[in-house]
Amino acid sequence: MARLVFIVFCLSLAGCGTDVRELLRDDNQLAWEVEEAVATAEDVGPGLDRDLQSADVTKMEACKEIYEATNARMEREMSGDGLTFPEQFFADLRLLFIRLVPVPSVERCADAQDDYIAAYENLRERLAQLEATD
Repeated sequence: MARLVFIVFCLSLAGCGTDVRELLRDDNQLAWEVEEAVATAEDVGPGLDRDLQSADVTKMEACKEIYEATNARMEREMSGDGLTFPEQFFADLRLLFIRLVPVPSVERCADAQDDYIAAYENLRERLAQLEATD
């Protein structure tokens, strides 16, 4: 019976976490779109992108740990000091765990990114409204 409870518990958690690689990929892709919208907003008028800038600061703080770990790993790989097999194995295991089980720091980053996306979409809507009235 205890095994069944454990299995049900594990299955209930499975897939509840966040895919860190997808989170970083989406963040990188969004950066290009946001850059264009911010440039347009600056041309239209000051302060239009205030909410987006605030959401960006919040996202940077929430994702700082992930960004730093990713940067350190990239620097290590670029210097020719790739990960050893055990290091790569445990890194992949950590990514799998994070994907299966919600980890607070990763979930904070994902939530902050969702808020950032919402702020970006709001800015795009405001820009479209301003363009329609001109």
